[in-house]
Amino acid sequence: MQLEDMNVYLMSLLLRGYPKDSIEKVAFKILEEYGEQSLFPEYYEHKGDYERAYRVRSEESEGFAAMCLTGVRSSLHHEFRLMLEEKREEARRELEYIRQRDYLLFGIIGLFVICVGIIIWWFYDRKCLENSQLLMRIGVLIGQVSERGPSPQLGPIIKNLGSIYSDYYEIEKSADTADKEADLLSRLRSGIEGIETLTEDEKFLECLESEININTRNLLNDVYGSLHRKLNDSQRRIVVYCSLGLPAKCICAILNVKREVFYNKKSRLSKAIMKSTSKWKQELLDILVGE
Repeated sequence: MQLEDMNVYLMSLLLRGYPKDSIEKVAFKILEEYGEQSLFPEYYEHKGDYERAYRVRSEESEGFAAMCLTGVRSSLHHEFRLMLEEKREEARRELEYIRQRDYLLFGIIGLFVICVGIIIWWFYDRKCLENSQLLMRIGVLIGQVSERGPSPQLGPIIKNLGSIYSDYYEIEKSADTADKEADLLSRLRSGIEGIETLTEDEKFLECLESEININTRNLLNDVYGSLHRKLNDSQRRIVVYCSLGLPAKCICAILNVKREVFYNKKSRLSKAIMKSTSKWKQELLDILVGE
């Protein structure tokens, strides 16, 4: 029989008032197998041994307290371990977040640097292309006009562009110096100013028209004055340069348009001039067609 069962049996004998010898037999059996600490304190109280009953109760209390303390320690240890694991997990997540944030930041910075580099390269490439096209336009212009004998108004500009063109390539072929880049840029700016005079300067356009009017009995004023709708600056420049005998390739270089675009513009210009009531309009149309 187990200790717990024997103690229950002993307690039932005590409560039911069984004879003393029956109670003592069961108690002796428990003492013999499990020791006096195994008996309930109620047994000693029944015998009148209150000192031993108190001692057994004290030992039970100490054992219970020790058990509770062990349980508390175990619980605290478990809670502390959970807290450490939670803190460790939080630290790991924070470190992972910082690492991902740094990766993202470095990626954004790298992408920004690449984009800035692409933009700088694009502007540089575009600028180089514009410079190359400008020099090509100047080259075509001075090559075509010099053979035709430019007008008094156009001659100085063509001569200046020719000088700029020659100087640019001489500087480019020369040895590298601190001022080489600045000199090249200076020549390009001068070339741009010369081209802008031919394409945008209203006063220069009026001077060329005056020169043509003097040589053609006021042809342009007569035809323009009879038009219901005025010609725009681009159309007037085409009339002027065609009247001065410039070839299509040269005029395309001045206006910076493709040959197909130039002929389309000239076709629309001819249709506009045909609406003129001037008796000299055919002469101007012949100049445009004969170019």
